[in-house]
Amino acid sequence: FNLNSSSNLFNFIDPNNVDRSMNIVLFGTGETRYIKNVSLTNTIALSNMVTNNGNSVYPYTINPTKTVRIIFDGDDHHVIALD
Repeated sequence: FNLNSSSNLFNFIDPNNVDRSMNIVLFGTGETRYIKNVSLTNTIALSNMVTNNGNSVYPYTINPTKTVRIIFDGDDHHVIALD
């Protein structure tokens, strides 16, 4: 599924007993989203995140029960682990 500008600011996501992938669609400059993986066992892989001055696309994995903040600065997505 996609996470984009129309997504909620806070997203509590349950992978439903399977590791899942989430496609990150470019946000507007300065946009931020919080994602909490509420699973006790499965991961969420964030894909299509632009980094390295907008030149590379890297995945990021949210482990079970963890929360991250994603910020788009106009060039790159920044992922900040909150717990």
